[in-house]
Amino acid sequence: MINTQHENITFVMAGPIFPETQKSIEQIKKLFSKSPIILSTWKNQDLSDINVDEIILNNDPGKIGNQPDRFFQNYNRMVLSVYNGLKSVKTKYVLRIRTDSTIHNDNFLKLYNKMIASNLANPTVFKQPILVSQSLESFASPYFVSDFFQFGLTEDISALWNTPLATEQEADWFKNKKYNFSILRPFNNETKDTWCKYYSSEQTMFCKYLYKKGIDIDFKHQQDEITFKKLKNSITTIVNNCFLCSVNEIKFHSSKYPHLNKEKNMVNNWFKIHNMNKFKWFFFLFKMYIIRLRYVTIRLIGVKKFRILKYSIRIILLILIIYKLLI
Repeated sequence: MINTQHENITFVMAGPIFPETQKSIEQIKKLFSKSPIILSTWKNQDLSDINVDEIILNNDPGKIGNQPDRFFQNYNRMVLSVYNGLKSVKTKYVLRIRTDSTIHNDNFLKLYNKMIASNLANPTVFKQPILVSQSLESFASPYFVSDFFQFGLTEDISALWNTPLATEQEADWFKNKKYNFSILRPFNNETKDTWCKYYSSEQTMFCKYLYKKGIDIDFKHQQDEITFKKLKNSITTIVNNCFLCSVNEIKFHSSKYPHLNKEKNMVNNWFKIHNMNKFKWFFFLFKMYIIRLRYVTIRLIGVKKFRILKYSIRIILLILIIYKLLI
């Protein structure tokens, strides 16, 4: 078991100030009274009710790109605020969360130690794997590592965020490029212009870090054709360098994305992936492809129409089953 006493952990909260930010801070102080809290935010924020150990005020680098994806537009803002906060950490371990999120117990430390003790991970880009919270479905997007909740060695998480900022070219990569639809490449330009970016924000962060470490990954851009081999390489890289958990397992809450609380058990999935044989790998990868096709269907027809289609198929199948039983 590693030494993860509360005094060895710093909390870095990065982002704008929300109405619930101070409540989140108070919750952290209640659970981790000996842990320093660093807030990294923007110079124009109202800090009158904020009470933390250190406040870092950053200049806003502005949005990136001209496409309507507000998530990627804020990528450089996210990287700048998080990394500037991490530079002030003096403890061995750090937990990075958003300013609209909080946790309700210290169960993540137990999970971290449990995974460390398993000796299943073989980190290639970190000294120790970092603990991140994300869903099983995220594996359908190659090299996707969530930035919502990250816990680990300060040197590892600082290195992850110390990567080049995104460029205008990366944000508008597919603005004037065209790729035909393919099952291996479902995210084509016709799905919506929000997919014009080079990678998603989460992919950009991890891929830039892998490139910086000299790892030549086989996922070149958002429109790349994804084979079983490529997807397996992505998943293997992630589970060897990251411990995975669900928000429910660590009692993590995001007020902006409450649907994350519906995520299922990821710790057991992490252990299972490390022990899968070729047969199980095939069906697991096939499942990820079904998820990718679901994504593109939603993008093409919209959420409401997708739900109508999904329930219509279920009703038809139910009618067929009932008919079969009656005849």
